[in-house]
Amino acid sequence: MDYETVEGTAKPDLDYVNTSGTLVFEDGEAVKTFTVQIIDDLRAEPDETVELVLSNPQGGATLGAIISATLTIIDDPKDVIAGDVNNDKLVDLADLILALQVINKSADAQEVFRGADINDDGRIGIEEVLYILQVMSGMREAHVWP
Repeated sequence: MDYETVEGTAKPDLDYVNTSGTLVFEDGEAVKTFTVQIIDDLRAEPDETVELVLSNPQGGATLGAIISATLTIIDDPKDVIAGDVNNDKLVDLADLILALQVINKSADAQEVFRGADINDDGRIGIEEVLYILQVMSGMREAHVWP
């Protein structure tokens, strides 16, 4: 039986490794698994999906009513420092400059890491710039997302 991943809201080579192959069932076997490698890009983004599709049963096997399933890739920030726009584990002048470039549209917002979005609005704005300035000045400590 063949299997493959089919692009949903998740993008191959950005969010997961495109996967396909053949599952071979021996006599008496009813369960097989395959692995889809998830790429942790550290971008702040909503949960995304990829379709898992079965096809081409052989050797007298048949497919049941369910021939596909949806795999949900859950955005899971781990050990990311709030305000760390360039993901170098520091909140510093480089983060401030990159945040200002994103606001000014002279830098690609897709290259900004999830830790930069301190108020969870999905974008880089003045709130993030003010947060970075406060951390740099010692007015507050950088928050590490669990």
